[in-house]
Amino acid sequence: MSRASTLARGLGVVKCLTVLLLGLAACASEYQDVTIVIDDFRFSPARVDVQARQPLRLVVRNQGRETHRFQSGLFASPGVEVVWDSGKPAGSFEQGVSLAPGQRLELDLTLPPGVYHFRCPIKGHRGMQGMIVVQAPTRT
Repeated sequence: MSRASTLARGLGVVKCLTVLLLGLAACASEYQDVTIVIDDFRFSPARVDVQARQPLRLVVRNQGRETHRFQSGLFASPGVEVVWDSGKPAGSFEQGVSLAPGQRLELDLTLPPGVYHFRCPIKGHRGMQGMIVVQAPTRT
């Protein structure tokens, strides 16, 4: 086999791998990825806009110095998958998920249009609140 044909075959393999990787990236991007950061006594961002009926991966990460709770009607939505980075959360989701500094919570869900509020219900953490606005897809 000549050096030119070996090089051409190698380039063909590289092209195939590139197409495969681009395809995988397109599949991975079908999720709407949203991160809400808890930093001291606020959620950032406090408002998130996403599209309805498109998978959403919501990560809530406590980067503050205090323990906080993430309480939301999102937990009552059907088909919510909760991924917890340190075992199962204690208590019910209705009371909110407690997040110590450095902990994170990940939710995979698909939501119908609406407004979903979230807050930290811990006494003294008043004002820690926000909303996820799920908008219906626009028709063209």
